[in-house]
Amino acid sequence: MFGHFLYFIIALLIYTTYQPAVEAPFTPVETLLYVIIVSAFFAMAARFDFYALAKGRWGNDQRLMSARFEGLVRRHSILALVVFAVGLYGLNMTSLLQPVGLVQAVPTVEALIVLGVYVGYMALLWWFAYRPYRIFTHNAASRGRYVAHHIAFNLPVLIPWLALAGLADLINLLPVEWLRSAMQSTAGQVAYFFVFLFLTALFAPLMMRYFWRCEPLAEGLHRERIEGVCRQAGLKYAEILRWPALGGHIITAGIMGLSSRFRYLLVTDGLLESLEPSEIKAVVAHEIGHVKKWHLAFYLLFLAGYMLIAFAMLDIVIYLLIFSAPFEALVAVTGLSTPQMASILYSMMTVVLFFVYFRYLFGYFMRNFERQADVYVYRLFQSALPLITTLRKIAFSSGQPLDKPNWHHFSIRERIDYLLNCETDRQWIGRQDRKVRGSIAVFVTAMA
Repeated sequence: MFGHFLYFIIALLIYTTYQPAVEAPFTPVETLLYVIIVSAFFAMAARFDFYALAKGRWGNDQRLMSARFEGLVRRHSILALVVFAVGLYGLNMTSLLQPVGLVQAVPTVEALIVLGVYVGYMALLWWFAYRPYRIFTHNAASRGRYVAHHIAFNLPVLIPWLALAGLADLINLLPVEWLRSAMQSTAGQVAYFFVFLFLTALFAPLMMRYFWRCEPLAEGLHRERIEGVCRQAGLKYAEILRWPALGGHIITAGIMGLSSRFRYLLVTDGLLESLEPSEIKAVVAHEIGHVKKWHLAFYLLFLAGYMLIAFAMLDIVIYLLIFSAPFEALVAVTGLSTPQMASILYSMMTVVLFFVYFRYLFGYFMRNFERQADVYVYRLFQSALPLITTLRKIAFSSGQPLDKPNWHHFSIRERIDYLLNCETDRQWIGRQDRKVRGSIAVFVTAMA
């Protein structure tokens, strides 16, 4: 599920680095027609591929169908980004909004509409993906609920930026000259961003609670067991929430919130119904491990690291590129203006840097944080065997092979094997903690 966060952030980067052409390449009618054509192409491609998958003869090999499904979702998520970029850079679809006075006065309105187009592409993807998804998961959720879940799950990625941009527009409309001047300076923009980042990290869980339609877990044995593990670990939290992810049928849990006042522990019905009491306790211990090991705070550190790298490198690289002979040749061949080509290259480099940074460096830390949270179970219990059986149940219920790789988790087999090593030799627990501490030290040293 969390992989789509990357796609939504890349769409945001594509839009924020876009510089509209001085002269629109097409008339408004032509632009609208071409946008409709490329959108229809995307819809037809998604419909054809997912319906063909649903009609395939898979027999009892649901794992193969699951693998094909994940591949199609990934392929069409990338295609959605390509179609979105074509609409912006090739068709200049923002020109359709230029005559609107509100867009000129409040640029965030344009962002809201344009990003809404991308959300529409993803909604089409999930609409057509529902049919094969229901076949191999036997999930009883309706198509509308399936699409709405994915939109609501991913929108919190875009909302903080929209709020950031909207507040900046509001400040620029205020008759306070010193405040507008401060916002237009580099130091003011950096300070504004980091203050907003801190506030977002603090209050985002409250927003996500309502977007994900989470409700307090009812009183009963399940809540008592979870509260008991939290007391044992000394964890402070605001609430234990029932998480209706995909109808609540999947076996998963989560924890979010830097501050205990806005910290929520999330569990699904699928987890509570499918797991034994000892397994539920092990999963809760894993989630508590993320808080006790400060993983949420380190994620903010890594985000700040990306901003530092992007701020320091991209402008210099682009400056060197636009004065190079290959750049001039590229401008001559394409017929684009220098600002247009510079905008395209800047956008491409921003996306590439973001993908490499988060897919590999951030992904490395996420995988090792997950393993560190796994072994935290030993802080509360003598054995992690209940967590091992839980991982096997997750693989079985999802139809995923144990060896399936994951950019933000080790494969289930790798996680199980590491826990089995810890069962026979407890030195493996400390080994993972030392590995994480050493990796963070290397990262901080490199950033310094």
